[in-house]
Amino acid sequence: MTTDAQIDPDEPQGLAMLGTVRWAIGFVFHNFGSLLKISVTPFILSVILTNLQNMIPLFGLADLKGWGDPLFSILILAALAPQATAWHRFALLPDQRLRWCQFVFGRRELKFLLISLAGYLLTILVGLATAALIAPMPQIWMAIQILAALLVMWIMARCAMFLPAASIGSDLGFADYLRMTKGIAGRIIGVYLVAGILMTIFGYGFMALSEIAVRLTVGMPDLVPLVAETLPRAFFNLLAVGVSISILSSIYKQILSSEFEGRSGPDTAQPGDGTV
Repeated sequence: MTTDAQIDPDEPQGLAMLGTVRWAIGFVFHNFGSLLKISVTPFILSVILTNLQNMIPLFGLADLKGWGDPLFSILILAALAPQATAWHRFALLPDQRLRWCQFVFGRRELKFLLISLAGYLLTILVGLATAALIAPMPQIWMAIQILAALLVMWIMARCAMFLPAASIGSDLGFADYLRMTKGIAGRIIGVYLVAGILMTIFGYGFMALSEIAVRLTVGMPDLVPLVAETLPRAFFNLLAVGVSISILSSIYKQILSSEFEGRSGPDTAQPGDGTV
């Protein structure tokens, strides 16, 4: 079986910050049709879940007793897990074909979801701890928030290989991947920061496109301005998901490639190893 993705000889090495992000963006645009195939079903499910979340309190359908937001966040993460794991495999492994409306939820997707939920819980706990620290020391609130953000980014950097590994069903354990990221968390954080800055700039650009589209469709039927505003935002959200997953995949390959080269020499490096 062949794959639509071509081997890129310019793929970065050594966790180059700009090079890694540039490769991820290029990978998404070169394979945008494949990304679109696996994004249709998660997008529809996410829209349904978001509207259901808004309708439940609006029409008094159920009393979730404050658990509505966490519950629907978990459900939306579950809806996105098949898309993310499929894109990781597409970026990491050879001969991966993606099909329209592909949506498979198995053991790999469950593991991916559980890791994602652990990260989600971590951000909530850090947020609560940050609020508790700011309360008695409001004068240094910014410093506390910056330190909290850096702490989260450091943990995410140390755990950067967990999600790609879960997506391809790697046999290595969490301890192995933690060992591989030891001493290089700073470079991974650098990649995150560059990605965050560039995607923020792109985000503002797509917001401007939405505003321009709305102004150009003033006076048309109500549905036209709504679609004109939504399309640029939806495209950016799809782009952001693809780029973020591609960045993690590239980080995974670079670290694993370096690990294999260090142990066995460059001729035996197999950065995409994993069971499918």
